Formats: sequence, structure tokens, C-alpha cells
Amino acid sequence: MLVAQHTCLVEWFRREPTGVWSFTPLGELTDTLEIPELAITLRVADIYDEISITPMRAQPPVEG
Repeated sequence: MLVAQHTCLVEWFRREPTGVWSFTPLGELTDTLEIPELAITLRVADIYDEISITPMRAQPPVEG
């Protein structure tokens, strides 16, 4: 797991039972990450608790 320090981005790399690596980017504070091997669910908001951070945006905000 990689956690960005300047923007809201958690990058989760996991080796699947087949041996293939999977990648899951989490860029919203409402995202959650399940780690079955540890029987836990992490909320991205909890990872960035007490830190003023800007969520990643897939697209730029629409100007009105």
C-alpha cells in the first residue's frame, strides 16, 4: 500500500491467488479498502484523519 502525502491517493497492490498482481487506486475520502488477509476494512478518510488533504479528481471540475 502506498499513501500519497500531498493529495488523497491510496494505491493498493495485491498479489492474487493466481499469482497476478492487481492494482486499486483509491482517490476519494469515501473510498474503503478491504484487506481480507487481516480481516479489516480501512476507510481512506481514516488514513488521512487530522490531515487537510485534497481529494483526487478523475476529471477537472465543471465551470459554470
